[in-house]
Amino acid sequence: MSPKQLGIIGGAGPYASALFYRRLLDELYKQGKEIGEMVIINYPFTHPHACETLEELDQKLCKELQQCTSLFMKVGIDQLVIVCNTLHAYLQEISPKLSCLHLPQTVIQALREAKMSRVLILSSEVTKREGLYADPSYEAVYPNEEEQMQVNQAIQHVLEAHFLKEDAEALEKVVENISKREGVDCVVLGCTELPVLHDHHPLRTSCQLYNPIDIMVQHIGNMQCLTL
Repeated sequence: MSPKQLGIIGGAGPYASALFYRRLLDELYKQGKEIGEMVIINYPFTHPHACETLEELDQKLCKELQQCTSLFMKVGIDQLVIVCNTLHAYLQEISPKLSCLHLPQTVIQALREAKMSRVLILSSEVTKREGLYADPSYEAVYPNEEEQMQVNQAIQHVLEAHFLKEDAEALEKVVENISKREGVDCVVLGCTELPVLHDHHPLRTSCQLYNPIDIMVQHIGNMQCLTL
């Protein structure tokens, strides 16, 4: 059974939300399932570069996420998906009456089932800081400071609607270097802007890629029942 009602928090960034919605529709149609009611909020969340400190960014994103969830509660939706990994760091700030299909945890479950042991996480600074992809079943590997700057640049360019082949090539080099240095089983595209870049310029790497957007879409499509 497809979802009868689903709240989708998008806008962080808009192209990631659009990609998620398109992939979700494709999956539900492919499975011959009903396309239920979905309420999408495209909220203009604060961009990281607009804040001088991570603390300032935390405060603004918490407030903005609360505004989104308040709107869902007003229209009677109590189950949602957030098309942004970083925003999951602030879930404790939303009403306990709302149930969230947790994007990082859904990916982590897929990594557990595949018995991955060393996982490269490409993500935002906040996702890395909060350990949203940390799990005792594997060792999470992260880029060094210089490599993280390249990841941040690719993320920012997608947020600005620039889908650059140079960014994809830079990420391929980051993955290659870390794989040689650390030895990893797979790569998680742990910021939803990265699947957007991958959609425009597929990342060429020998490592298996875990795409959170596709994994969440498959998870929703496979659910027997979604009560909202």
